[in-house]
Amino acid sequence: MAETSIPNKQTILNIGILLGLCFLLLFWKLGELPFFSRGEPREGLVVWEMYSSGNWILPAVNGDYIPFKPPLFHWFGVFAAHLFGHIDEFSLRLPSAVFATLGVLMTYLAARRLWGERAAIVAGIVLVTNAEWWQAGTDTQVDMTLAFFISAACLYFYFLYEQRDFGLVKCLGLPLLLGLATLSKGPVGLAVPCLVFLIFLGLRRDFAFVKKLHPFASAAVFLLIAGSWYGAALWQGGPAFFFRQIVDETFRTAVGSYGHFQPVYYYLPIFLENTLPWSFFYPALALFIYQRRDKLSDEKRIVGQARRLHSPALSGHCPAVWRLVAAPRRKPRASLLAGARDRFFRRCFLFARFDHVVFLLRCRERVGRSKALRLHDQIQQSLAHPALPYAAHPARNRVPGALRERPVLSHLDTV
Repeated sequence: MAETSIPNKQTILNIGILLGLCFLLLFWKLGELPFFSRGEPREGLVVWEMYSSGNWILPAVNGDYIPFKPPLFHWFGVFAAHLFGHIDEFSLRLPSAVFATLGVLMTYLAARRLWGERAAIVAGIVLVTNAEWWQAGTDTQVDMTLAFFISAACLYFYFLYEQRDFGLVKCLGLPLLLGLATLSKGPVGLAVPCLVFLIFLGLRRDFAFVKKLHPFASAAVFLLIAGSWYGAALWQGGPAFFFRQIVDETFRTAVGSYGHFQPVYYYLPIFLENTLPWSFFYPALALFIYQRRDKLSDEKRIVGQARRLHSPALSGHCPAVWRLVAAPRRKPRASLLAGARDRFFRRCFLFARFDHVVFLLRCRERVGRSKALRLHDQIQQSLAHPALPYAAHPARNRVPGALRERPVLSHLDTV
């Protein structure tokens, strides 16, 4: 991971640039264009009924029309209506614009943590200028609310996986986000991120990770958030609600007998259209990744070893256990040891906790002492690199003094 120090002038400037773009693209003249499509007034009527009747569970428009979607977006619409004192195009579109802006900032902060400032500002600009993001962020629809909470859940899951911190409170943030995604547009808010999680863990052959997320407590939190509304809506709406939102919107839509069913090949040109203007760069991006496939693979191996360091079993307080995993189970390529760059080692250290950095130095039996010494020199240079936060501000980042003062290789003979 890239440096995650406190915000500096460049970070504040980048956030200001993104907020300015969000204001121009999402908020400027947001309410001037009247409703002209079917979807916006349909959702607006639900907000108006909630605002007028005070029924926040299952408002029936004109006493008859049962809403198609869960109410999270509509709740934010009612809040905006109370804030401005009336309902109009601006107040109804405001929640989508707010969530679109939050999504841009969330993407920037995640990219900054993973890859640094330059990649973060590029990611934020690409997202806010994306055609579909701009359109969904200025519509009275539930889609942007769904997109924000699904994105937040996926990023939260990824950082839980990389940090290996399985505290109960921290793990319960994931079902909280999944519950809010479900309240945005129904079970798709749970199905899509869970499918992403399964594919992610399947590629890493690490399904055991699910057991570490406190599954029973997580299920209880999810049912409390999403299930409580479904239970109340079923109690209030009865069979009409069941057939509208459960049967039609969930099961029949899933099998293609209801809603806007399209074949798979339909979505490729739609995807390219919705990601304009950046879809023009997809061929160049694919070529770039292909040309760097070996380098990216080596980097992934080093970062994977660093992630394994972040384990409570290795986080002792004894200074005699400064160690570093320098090789995988099989002998690595000589070029991997000889050509490793500082940025790889910076990522290694940033995956570990700065207050309990633990190094496992097993180079002697893996690659020999001479290569271990060369690797040690590279690590020592990386520790003094000016780009590292603990090199310039050791006290602020709480890095143990032994890490800066004692050579990492001093305990090689004791391993």
